[in-house]
Amino acid sequence: MLFRSEKTIVQGTKIDLLNGVSATDKEDGKAKVIVLNSNLDIDKVGTYQVTYQATDSKNKSTTLTITITVTENKKPVITAEDIVITQGLPFDPKKYATATDEEDGKLEVTVSDNKVDIDKVGTYQVTYQATDSYKQTVTKTINVTVVANQLPTIIATDKIVYLNYQILVRQLYIDHW
Repeated sequence: MLFRSEKTIVQGTKIDLLNGVSATDKEDGKAKVIVLNSNLDIDKVGTYQVTYQATDSKNKSTTLTITITVTENKKPVITAEDIVITQGLPFDPKKYATATDEEDGKLEVTVSDNKVDIDKVGTYQVTYQATDSYKQTVTKTINVTVVANQLPTIIATDKIVYLNYQILVRQLYIDHW
């Protein structure tokens, strides 16, 4: 009896075709297993056949063909948008980007280029980079616009303030009689 289950791997994954394969024989117990035939290409998405052969001590053989499916290794995705910051205030570009990968989950984002001058009004670029466990690297560049640090605006109108309202009312009353 030869045992091995169907398998799905991500494109580029190294695989030992004999790992997890076993064969038993009623007379001998374990039997020797070899890969008889394989058209597996780990670098190309697709469905492949692998044929195993188990041979016992009496040179009797049996074969088993399984399917190995190679799925696409998706590239990481960097999430970052153009931003506007205020002149002269601290700016940490790493706060504005995240990266995820279908196979690896959350990834580290690095800043590969940062031209922002926080002391000078203008539009600058920041480039982010992320790499997954399969060594696929992606970059994304955003625009960072530095705007002038505006002075606060004071809005006020003139007001008349009466310190002693009662005296003023009496004075008005007297003036009218």
